[in-house]
Amino acid sequence: MSGVRFFDGPLAAVEGDFRAYLEGLGYTELSIGLRVRLLAHLSQWMATEGLALGGLDEAAVERFVAVRQETHVDLARVGDVERVLEFLRSRSVVPAAVESPIQALCVVDELLLRWATYLRTERSLKESTVMNYCQLVRPFLESMEVGGGLDPSGFTGGDVYVFMGKTLPGFSPGPGTCWCQPCGHCLDTSTLRAR
Repeated sequence: MSGVRFFDGPLAAVEGDFRAYLEGLGYTELSIGLRVRLLAHLSQWMATEGLALGGLDEAAVERFVAVRQETHVDLARVGDVERVLEFLRSRSVVPAAVESPIQALCVVDELLLRWATYLRTERSLKESTVMNYCQLVRPFLESMEVGGGLDPSGFTGGDVYVFMGKTLPGFSPGPGTCWCQPCGHCLDTSTLRAR
C-alpha cells in the first residue's frame, strides 16, 4: 500500500499513528483494519460536513454515528467510536470532551465493559479474544434487555439456546458443543451483577 492514500480528510495524517496505537494494544490485523476504516469514514464525513478537528464534540459524534448506521452494521454505535476518540484525545488532535459521549452508555454497553474488564483481569484473555466474545454476546444481551433494563441474575443456559434457535436457522447443538462458550462466560452472573 506504499504511496497510496487510504483516505483523506482532517484525520488522514494520523492513520499510521492510529495503526501503531492499536497494534500496541494487541489488536489483530483484522480488527486494526476495521478500526482504520472507521477512522477513514469519520475523516471523510468530517470533510463533507466541513467540520474542523476542534468541532468533533458529542453532538458531532452522534450525527456521524447516525450516518454510519445507515450504511454499516459493523462499528456503528457511539461506543464503537470510543477507541478512535481515546486515541485522538491522547494525541491532542481533538479537544477533551467536557462530557464524553462514551459516558452515556446504554445498559448493554455498561454490562459489556464490566464483563470485558473481568475477562482481561480475571481470565487473562487477550484483547482480540475479549473483543470477539463481546461481539458474540452483544446480540444475546440486547435480546434480553427489557424497558432499558437488564437483569443478568435471571439468565439461564436455556435463554442462550432459545436465542440461538431463533437467530440461527437449523440450529441444533449436539452433546459437548462449545459454540456458546462466550455466552456461558456471560452467564457467570457474579461478573455481570449491577454495582
